[in-house]
Amino acid sequence: MKTIFVLPNHLKKLMGEIYNTIEEDEFILYGSTPLDLLLGDKTKTHDLDIAMTGIDKERIKRCRERVKRKGFEIIESFREYYIHKNKKVILVYAQNDKLFLDIAFLQEPELIGHFNIETLFFRYPQMDYIDQFGALKGIKEKNIKLIRNLEAENPYLLLGRFLRLCSKYKISLSKHGHKKILLDIKGKLEEWEINSNFDKKAYLSCISSLFKSIIQSKDEEFNAILMDNSILKSVFPELKLPINRYRDEFVENMSKVKTKLDLVILFDKYLDSLERKVFRDKIRELKTRQWNEQDVRCSQYFS
Repeated sequence: MKTIFVLPNHLKKLMGEIYNTIEEDEFILYGSTPLDLLLGDKTKTHDLDIAMTGIDKERIKRCRERVKRKGFEIIESFREYYIHKNKKVILVYAQNDKLFLDIAFLQEPELIGHFNIETLFFRYPQMDYIDQFGALKGIKEKNIKLIRNLEAENPYLLLGRFLRLCSKYKISLSKHGHKKILLDIKGKLEEWEINSNFDKKAYLSCISSLFKSIIQSKDEEFNAILMDNSILKSVFPELKLPINRYRDEFVENMSKVKTKLDLVILFDKYLDSLERKVFRDKIRELKTRQWNEQDVRCSQYFS
């Protein structure tokens, strides 16, 4: 059963400003920003994740043109993405000096989100918000729950998202059954074969999210769990021997990095020539994520 609440006036204003930018009559604002704003963090308005029902190339083109006229630069004009393995999404990325817009077009916006704390969203023109899976309660209790079928998603996307949520909100990986979620995802990941072009993109997305989560957490316990439960090894099998030999050094030094590039340099330091080639080839592929400046910088390290 949906739980619907009226938006506070200052958030109605934000939704009106988004409408004035994209000029779409119906949309939702989803992701972590709505939750952050309801919790009182007014600084969390740089990244706006917007979704609309339906995929139509002409409509997407018109939306891009409107956003450009409002002074935004189009960073990604038409990115194909999939959720729930086969549910197609078209993404448009745009930015100006204040905002980054992630605009999604898909048939079923209600399918967005796999964990309870990422499913709250604002609606326009209704000017309300829906908290169907207890996102506000979950974040206050620091309790993440998987609310979709584990079989229904690419495990690399699930792993990346789970780690980013835990690191952002300082949620322990060892409480409330979170370790079970982590190990269940890892189990699916180890069975997964990267066959399609999208699978490759999902793997790169996981690398990017893993790096970001390590930087955000700055927590040795967080990093120790990634080590001791073979999460890092599952994403980077070439790090298996270095981690086994220098586990404590990894845990300590990972908590000190400030950028993704720092992390790449740290990992590279422990690799021999054959391992380095495998790692290098993966990191170079981050150049395809051209909307993410830190990912691009990482890809250039081995050039």
